[in-house]
Amino acid sequence: MKARRTKNAGSPQEAVDARKQHKLRMLLETYRAATRKQHQPCRIDVLAIMLDDHLVVKDCEHIRDAVQDE
Repeated sequence: MKARRTKNAGSPQEAVDARKQHKLRMLLETYRAATRKQHQPCRIDVLAIMLDDHLVVKDCEHIRDAVQDE
């Protein structure tokens, strides 16, 4: 999940850049190793949320398979 109140620094979707995608893939591999599920199919989704000044959700987008498992 990535949330933002303004788009001054870009959209929440843009914040899931190559560096964050790499971190998410590494987290997935750590999970697989810890649970001994190395061949378990997994999907990494992103929730992009825009909030107003009172932290109320203005917009929410669910992006399936946002990060590809390598």
